[in-house]
Amino acid sequence: MMFARMRKGTKVIVAIIAIAFIGGMLYAGGTSLFGSTATAAVAVVNGTPIPYTAFYQIYFNILQQQQLYGQPISGQMLGQIQYYALDQLINQQLLFQAAENAKIKVEEAAVNERYQAIQDSYSSKELFEEDLRNAGLTATSLKAMLRDSLKIEQLQEEVVKDVQVSEADIKAAFEEVNARHILIRPADDTDEAREAALRQAEQLMEELEAGADFADLAKEHSDDPGSGAVGGELGWFGRGRMVEPFEKAAFAAAVGEIVGPVESQFGYHIIQVTDRKEAEGEEFEQAKEELRQKLVQEKNRERLNEWFAEVKAAAKIEIKDPAILGHKLMLEGSYQEAVAAYQEALKDNDSDPYLHSSLAQ
Repeated sequence: MMFARMRKGTKVIVAIIAIAFIGGMLYAGGTSLFGSTATAAVAVVNGTPIPYTAFYQIYFNILQQQQLYGQPISGQMLGQIQYYALDQLINQQLLFQAAENAKIKVEEAAVNERYQAIQDSYSSKELFEEDLRNAGLTATSLKAMLRDSLKIEQLQEEVVKDVQVSEADIKAAFEEVNARHILIRPADDTDEAREAALRQAEQLMEELEAGADFADLAKEHSDDPGSGAVGGELGWFGRGRMVEPFEKAAFAAAVGEIVGPVESQFGYHIIQVTDRKEAEGEEFEQAKEELRQKLVQEKNRERLNEWFAEVKAAAKIEIKDPAILGHKLMLEGSYQEAVAAYQEALKDNDSDPYLHSSLAQ
């Protein structure tokens, strides 16, 4: 993310600590933040240290952003923000290492072009250079960050180059149904409760088949408080909006058909599709290109997330700071290990009230 400020109405890009979102993935560019073995390391990623200087730079920038947006920060939140800041740096280092391993090369002309675009967004070269100095950057270090960012962009393009969207994908994304349902939720998680709920749903199906009014039964029996009060009406929805068993049944049903009971994690559903929008006609043709682009973005994001999860799972990541390790373990639910980490952190910083609070929690 390029942190920006507005000066006299001019849109300016200021200090690039180069943490950026590309296709939904977070990374930080700039090799100048890493690799200093002389500086104490907060973490080590595949043998590369992440110094505290880089960590605090990102951490304080996140705090400043929170304050700019007027979001209060509690003492307990500080630990989560610390871990989040470190996780950003770990992700950045993994992405940079992946780009290096893939031997990604960047043309210097592309670096200069992006550098010039940033400078041109300023009202004057003097303001640009002033903001560089205020950010602790030079033209050389900014270009190094931009070079790393471009490497990672090229790496991402390589990862998603085979992603395709078919005509069937576009049609499925366009189609919608208008439906209503009756939900019968088991009283608890026992087999007896589920069987009782199923019997009730089957009884309601029989009543509907005999001519009972769907809306009346929904108002009387549905355990979905939102739709039950309005006769079970759910309105229009496309794929990906409902739980899978419900969605499959709804999109397979003909208009007017009543299907069920359909089991989901919520209970048993009786579903009636009242209308549907098919992928055909002028409206569909007009929407196709926009849908295609949206689906490509979604599939790219999914592919990148899958790829990065594999990269991270295969990495050797060691968090050296016991307090931040404790925050990580607590967020993951590894409470005994978190206790040990906090106790280790308190050996060096027993006066920190937030550490005591985290340990108590």
